[in-house]
Amino acid sequence: TYEELARRVVAGTLELAELHPDERVLAVTHGGPMRALLASAHGLDIHDVHGAVGPLGNCTVARIAVREGEIEAVD
Repeated sequence: TYEELARRVVAGTLELAELHPDERVLAVTHGGPMRALLASAHGLDIHDVHGAVGPLGNCTVARIAVREGEIEAVD
């Protein structure tokens, strides 16, 4: 389900952040995982992210940060 996908993606991202403190990490992924991270960064349910962030085109770049165990959007 989308909820399961979102839990795995968020957990994996938080784990990567723990493994690379104070570093930048590039993740190349599909739209679903990107939407899951954006939903988390904006405090949205995975089903509400489409309307909030709009469509994701090919080669979309989204910047996020993990601070104090929380995923945040970076402008």
